Amino acid sequence: MMDFLQDAQSWVFLSFVLFAFLAYTKGKGVVAALLDKKIDVIRKEIEAAENMRVEAQELLAQYQRKNREAEKQAAEIIDAAKQRVTEIKKEAQKQLQEDMKRREEQLAQRIVLMEEKALADIQEHAAMLTLAATKEIIHGAMSQKENERLNKDVLQELSSQTFH
Repeated sequence: MMDFLQDAQSWVFLSFVLFAFLAYTKGKGVVAALLDKKIDVIRKEIEAAENMRVEAQELLAQYQRKNREAEKQAAEIIDAAKQRVTEIKKEAQKQLQEDMKRREEQLAQRIVLMEEKALADIQEHAAMLTLAATKEIIHGAMSQKENERLNKDVLQELSSQTFH
C-alpha cells in the first residue's frame, strides 16, 4: 500500500475521486438548483410560446371571421348596387317613354297649328284672289261715272257713321 501512496498517479486518482465526491455532495444542490432554474425558464418559455400560439390562433380566427363578414358585406353592397342599377334603368326607361310621349304630343300640336295656319293662309289668299277677281269684274262691268258715284256714296256713308 505504500507503493500506492508514493505513486503520483495514485495521488491524482485519489484527488480526482475526492474532488468528484466533494463536487457531488456540495455541488449537487447547486447544480440541481441551476437545472431547476433552467427547467423553470424553459417551462415558462414553453408556456409563453403556447400562450402566443393560442393568441395567434384566436387572432387568426378573428381575422377569418372579419374576412368572411367583409366578403358578406361586399356581396350585400354588390347586390344593393345591382338592384339600384336595375331601379335606375327602370326609372330611365320610364322617363324616356314619358319624354317621348310628351314630344310626340308637342309634335302633334305643332302639326295641328301648322295645318290651321296653312288653312288660314290658304283662306286669306283665296279671299285676296276673290277680292281681286271681284274688283276686276266690278271694274269691267261699271262705268267710270258709276264708280265715282259709288265711291262718293261709300265715303258719305262712312263719314256719317264715324261722326255719329
